[in-house]
Amino acid sequence: MTGARSTMTRRVVAAIAAACIMCGWPAFTAGQQATPGRVEEYEEIYLQAFADMDHPGPFDASGEGYVAVKLTLDRHGNVKDAVALSGPRGLVQPAVENAKKLRVQPTSSRTVVVVYQFAVVDACFGTSYWFESNLIRITGCRRLYSPW
Repeated sequence: MTGARSTMTRRVVAAIAAACIMCGWPAFTAGQQATPGRVEEYEEIYLQAFADMDHPGPFDASGEGYVAVKLTLDRHGNVKDAVALSGPRGLVQPAVENAKKLRVQPTSSRTVVVVYQFAVVDACFGTSYWFESNLIRITGCRRLYSPW
């Protein structure tokens, strides 16, 4: 991946995370809420383990979107808690449940923000994943492509 695209992706992730925290969008789990007007910096993470997940669907426009998840880590990089900061209602729960299974390279910060991007494409072979820094992209198919 080119350096310019990588930098742009980091800026998008930072902007989404900052907007979620600044606006005080409600979390969809346990009634928790981010503190309005407070910007938290985030630290880049490097995944050591990721649990497979299928795109939860539906496979139309309502199955697309971003879910920002705030992770609380222990000193070994295991996720102790995951709270959704924002996202489409149908995608929040699958993202939070998957985030609880992540293992990241230990960081100096005990909290990090991960952004899940759910996308639906017309033809593919199944669910695909793409990771960069704090962005996890999950792609699902409207219809399965088969060349035979």
